[in-house]
Amino acid sequence: MGKIDTIGQRIRSSRILANLTQKELAGLLGLKEDSISNIERGKQDVSLTQIETLARVLRVDRSWLAFGGEEK
Repeated sequence: MGKIDTIGQRIRSSRILANLTQKELAGLLGLKEDSISNIERGKQDVSLTQIETLARVLRVDRSWLAFGGEEK
C-alpha cells in the first residue's frame, strides 16, 4: 500500500480497499458515520482501542495504521 501521511488517510484508503462505506465501518465499530468522516479528515482523534479494532476489521497491520511507513 505504501506510505500515506496521516492515520485518517490510512484508515480511508484501507476502508476503500476493504470495500466498506463510512456507514458500514461505523456500524462495525459501534460509531456514528460522522465519526468515521471526522477521523478520516483528521478532525477527531482515534483511541488505541479503536486502532486495534480498525486494524482487525480492515485487516491491516496495527503499527502501520497507527504510525505509517511501509505496510508489512
